[in-house]
Amino acid sequence: MSWPLNFWLTDFEVQVRVGRWVVRRVAFSDIREASVATGLRVPLWNEHWCNFWPLRYVVLQRRSGWIATFIINPPDPEEFLADLARRASLPRDG
Repeated sequence: MSWPLNFWLTDFEVQVRVGRWVVRRVAFSDIREASVATGLRVPLWNEHWCNFWPLRYVVLQRRSGWIATFIINPPDPEEFLADLARRASLPRDG
């Protein structure tokens, strides 16, 4: 099954894509920490780019921005988070 939103890691940023178009970017240098959340256990004030399913999320805490919490839901959140931590040299939480 194909989802409308896809999530990519480049050498410098997390990208949210619809098809081939990048609709949102978060630079690795702007990410303070990253974690995995499930169900409704996400911060109340957030910017979210999520498909309807699955209900497992990667939560990125940004260093800047009025709304500092950025939420996405890649198909395998743990694998995505591990790859992000390797590429961006981030400390992992959970």
